[in-house]
Amino acid sequence: DGWVRLRTPPHDRRGVCRELLEVVGARQDFSQVQIGQTMVLYRADEHRVLELLRNLALELILPTAQRTARKYVGRKFRRALVECRTVCDRAMQPPQRNDVAALDRSIFVATDLLSPFVLLFNYTPPSLQRMKLHRFALEERVEVTRLFEQLQHQDVLSHFGEFNEAVRRADAIKEIPGTPQEMALENRVREMLYHAVGAKIDPWAEESNHLLDRDQMKLVLAEADKFQYSTTVIEDIRGKLALSEEAFVKLQLKRANELGDPVRVINREIRLKELFLDAFGPSMKFDKLPSLRDPLEWASSKVFTLKRDELTASFTTHTFTPIHQSLTVLEPGTAKEAVKQFRNIMGWMGDRKYSYPDTLAQETLATGLAQQELRAELYAQLMKQLSNNPSPESVERGWQLMTLFLSTFPPPDSVENFVAMFIRDYAPNKPAFTRALHSVIYGGARSSPPSLAEISVLISEFFQRPLTARFDANDIISTRNAAVASAAAAG
Repeated sequence: DGWVRLRTPPHDRRGVCRELLEVVGARQDFSQVQIGQTMVLYRADEHRVLELLRNLALELILPTAQRTARKYVGRKFRRALVECRTVCDRAMQPPQRNDVAALDRSIFVATDLLSPFVLLFNYTPPSLQRMKLHRFALEERVEVTRLFEQLQHQDVLSHFGEFNEAVRRADAIKEIPGTPQEMALENRVREMLYHAVGAKIDPWAEESNHLLDRDQMKLVLAEADKFQYSTTVIEDIRGKLALSEEAFVKLQLKRANELGDPVRVINREIRLKELFLDAFGPSMKFDKLPSLRDPLEWASSKVFTLKRDELTASFTTHTFTPIHQSLTVLEPGTAKEAVKQFRNIMGWMGDRKYSYPDTLAQETLATGLAQQELRAELYAQLMKQLSNNPSPESVERGWQLMTLFLSTFPPPDSVENFVAMFIRDYAPNKPAFTRALHSVIYGGARSSPPSLAEISVLISEFFQRPLTARFDANDIISTRNAAVASAAAAG
């Protein structure tokens, strides 16, 4: 129940044992315990009781002992930290702050003060860390100065990596300046490297900026920043790279026209179209095509029908019933031809049973080729039949017909973005159909419709067409050599 001071002198061991048994045995019977000259004899029962009493006593004693020990160690560690900081602060005062030997002695003293506590506290005082870093910087300054003395007599281009590494090491310790002579030597070597960097970067920067080659411009800027090199051309590159992609591609398109690079002109125009669809794609959905008729008016133009609401709702979606009126606004004679061509499309796709589907497809292709005013209507009809089509076979045949359209005649400007967005959203092979769309837009329509035998060939070889560089997503520059030559001549 507390602490008890024993009255028996420590050298009287038998007396100490008797008094211990009296103190702990106030409520226990230890009469059978025999205390001899060198041993204490007792049975198992007494042993179990003594073990229990010892454990109970430890539960009371240990927390207090640990608390006391922690306070003691904490006070000692705090005093060591104070002494360590005093040593470090004194060592960092001039003139000894620039004396490597004096710093080494101070680091040894400070480390020795903290060494008894290393296993208990994983902590290095900031003052000691700063002193170690300062000591390293002083030694590094000596080594860097030695390197500069060697490099000032070397050719920069032949030892470019060594110059660059020496300057990098000097930058890491710039807060520890050397003597005036050392700093003059450093500045001289920096000037040598700066001029060498200019000789290396300037032509590269001029070429990439002249061509507006984005990838090369990024590499130039990274290289210039690495050497802290700047010119008006470098800053011009930095400003252009900060532009939005759309603004930068417009600059590339303008430059391609100036350089007479038709391949790049097409490539950049296509990229601008893709960016336009990225930004305004939702407004380019098929049902928002401006040339479409009003769905309610279109449904109302059918005289005999009891399902006008259903007809209105299905205006831009797949149907198994031939349309009664063209989907887009057309002249009466042309609108009548449009209704006929819709039957051909249904026959090819298998939405209705007609004989000779290949002949139907050939007739539609010939009509689209001959009558440009019907092309928007034909693309609209095909997109309608591919929208919400419940038949996988019909969908497959519909995209086959799309390959034939894209191999024969381009969509008009008014429909082009809507076809491109439809391909983005639904085409089974978006890259192939997108390339075919660009190819027919920039390549133009065929001179004659495909023959019946050619139709199957066009479909089977559609996905094996080689990729033309101008339709690639990446920027291409076909006038690079000419531009480099002209830049060199100008220089």
